[in-house]
Amino acid sequence: MQGLVQLAVRLTSAMPTAVQVRAVDIADVSTVDAADSRVLLPGVPRVVHVRVPVRDCAVPPAPQDLTWVVGPPRGDPAATFATPLDPADQRSVTVAAERACRPPATQVRAVAARLLPEDQVLVDPSGIGLAVRIRVVSPLARVSLGPDTGPLTADARTSLSHAEVRTVHGRGSAVVVWRTTCGPGAAPPPLLPVRFGDHPAYAVVLRDAVLARAYAEACRLSYPDSLRPQGWRAG
Repeated sequence: MQGLVQLAVRLTSAMPTAVQVRAVDIADVSTVDAADSRVLLPGVPRVVHVRVPVRDCAVPPAPQDLTWVVGPPRGDPAATFATPLDPADQRSVTVAAERACRPPATQVRAVAARLLPEDQVLVDPSGIGLAVRIRVVSPLARVSLGPDTGPLTADARTSLSHAEVRTVHGRGSAVVVWRTTCGPGAAPPPLLPVRFGDHPAYAVVLRDAVLARAYAEACRLSYPDSLRPQGWRAG
C-alpha cells in the first residue's frame, strides 16, 4: 500500500433517535487503527473520518460512495448503508491520491511533445502516438519511467512506453510514447509510473501544457477549453 487518503465527512442523521455510525474502511488489520465512529443525534451534524487506501499508484482510487454501519449507541451494528460522493468530492480524492503518489525528492514533467507518424499496426483508426520528452530532476542516478514491461509479451501494447533515465548532476531526460485515441471529448492526462529500483511504483500525472497542446492539435480539439474539464493545464 502506497499511502492513505483521509476524508473528513460531515454526516447528519434523520433518524428519530440517536444512532452510532462507523466508517467501513481498511480497519481490522494489526497495523491500522480502528475505524472512526461517532454517535449522531437527530439533525445534529458530526464529522467522521474515513481512510481510502492507495494500494497501487498506477490505479488511483476512485470511490463512487462511502460505506457505513449503523446501530444503537454502544450496541452492535444493525444495518449497512452507503452515501454517494459527488463529482467534486471524487475529484478531491483523486487529487489527494496524486499527492500521495508523487515520487519523493524527484521532479518529473513533460517538456516537449510531437505527433508520431501513423502506425499502420494500430487496429483503431482513431489511435495516435505522441512522443513525449520527460525531464527528471532527482538525486538518484537512475529512474525508470513507464510501466514495468517485464511481465509483458513481446507483442503487448501499453498506453505509455518504458524508458530509463540516467541523471547527470541530478538531471536527465528520456522520451516515452503515449498512445491514445481521438474522440469527441478529451481524454484525461496520462498517468506515468515512476520507479526507483525494486521499490513500488510512484506515479506522476502528465498534465503539462506542452503535452496538452500537442494532444489537442493532433485530435483537433479546442485548446484549452475542451481539455480543462479533464484536469489538463493550459499555458
